[in-house]
Amino acid sequence: MNYSPPQQVEIRFRPSYSEVANTEVYFEYQTAERDLINSREGSEYLRRRVAEIELESKVARLTSLSPNWDMCNSEQPSKVAASAATAVGKTLIAFGLVPDAVTASPEGGIAMCFMRNQKYADIECLNSGEILAIRYSSNDDPKAWAIMPDAVATDATIKSLSEYLSA
Repeated sequence: MNYSPPQQVEIRFRPSYSEVANTEVYFEYQTAERDLINSREGSEYLRRRVAEIELESKVARLTSLSPNWDMCNSEQPSKVAASAATAVGKTLIAFGLVPDAVTASPEGGIAMCFMRNQKYADIECLNSGEILAIRYSSNDDPKAWAIMPDAVATDATIKSLSEYLSA
């Protein structure tokens, strides 16, 4: 017995505001809709929450990379690197510093990258468990340092990077 879908399909139609309302009501609908969109986009909580969800999703995808993912014998990001990147990334986001990119590091691990005002910075959570911060611009000598995986060191680095990128 072969299955065949029903021959008559009901077409459901939802009219637009302009088709069901006069001009004054239509204008009120447009204003309310615009206000709703603006409040959602202007919400710091929602912006940070979306950034956290995107961070977690990207980190999960990066841990599923195969070895030699870049054809240069780079290691795939480990669970240690993923855990550190998620923790540090959430701290960055809570501070208001949302990464411009989250990517696998050729050194083996996960990097969170920032570009602001012609300046670059990244934090790399390596497979070894080390966490490194790097910053530079065309006007400054590069600076790199290790971050201890405790809250005080991470917070100090984030504050330092935020001030550097916004200056």
